[in-house]
Amino acid sequence: LVGHDPFKLDHLRKIVALAVVFAILGALGRLSVRAPIYAVATLYVSLVRATPLIVQILFIYLALPQIWEGFAGVPTIVLGTFALAFNYGAYMTEVFRAGIQAIPRGQLEAAAAIGMTDGMTMRRIILPQAVRIVTPAIGNEFIAMIKDSALVSLLGVRVAGGRLLIAV
Repeated sequence: LVGHDPFKLDHLRKIVALAVVFAILGALGRLSVRAPIYAVATLYVSLVRATPLIVQILFIYLALPQIWEGFAGVPTIVLGTFALAFNYGAYMTEVFRAGIQAIPRGQLEAAAAIGMTDGMTMRRIILPQAVRIVTPAIGNEFIAMIKDSALVSLLGVRVAGGRLLIAV
C-alpha cells in the first residue's frame, strides 16, 4: 500500500464494520419467528436490493437533509460511508442468513442439551461457524464495495452555484 491515504482506509474499515453490523442484524431479522421483525428485515433487504446504489447515495445526500434538518450538517464522507454500508449490508444479509442456516441442526440440539440459551447458542456456537462459511462470499462483497465506493465521489462534484452537477 505504497502512497495510501490513511483517511480513506479508515473510512473503508468503518464501511466494512457497519455493513457487517447491518448484515448480521438483517440476517437475524430474516430468521426471526416474530412477524414484525421478519417484515422489517425483509423490507430492508428487498427495498435496498431493488434500487440502484447511486439512487440510494443521492437519496441519502439530497433527500435526508430535506426530511430532517439534522442531516444538513453531516459531512459528505459520512453520508457516503453510511450509504455504502447500508447498501452492502442488505446484500450481505442474505449471505449471513445462508451461512447461519448452513450450520447443522445437531449443533443447535447439542447446545440446548447442555442448557445454553438461544443467545448463548447464537454467540458461541452458530455465529463463529457461520463466519467461517461466509468468509469467501463476504470477501467478494468487499471487493465490489471498494469498486462501488467510486460512486460516492459524485457527491463531491459541484458547480459554482453550490448545486450538485449530475450528467444524465
